[in-house]
Amino acid sequence: LYTKYLDPESDILRIQASYLEELKLSEGTGHEEQFKKFAHDRYIGRVTVLVAVLSVTGDNAQAKKMYEKALEEMDTVELRESLDRALTGEVPQLRA
Repeated sequence: LYTKYLDPESDILRIQASYLEELKLSEGTGHEEQFKKFAHDRYIGRVTVLVAVLSVTGDNAQAKKMYEKALEEMDTVELRESLDRALTGEVPQLRA
């Protein structure tokens, strides 16, 4: 049922835009590091859930495509490890 409402291409663009906006809004707040950590954690959580749901529902080609798209905005060891687990079907708990 959940996949009925998925549009991976639109979803990844929305997640990326939200992430970039959160980074932009963190500037000049006096709490930049905290806000950036929140934005990073939220991005990792959201893209990982997207990839995991696609994997669990058998859309492995689309899951791999979203994996690569997710790395376009952030390419860290933490994100890669999280996405690798998602490709195996491990659905993470949301961080933020």
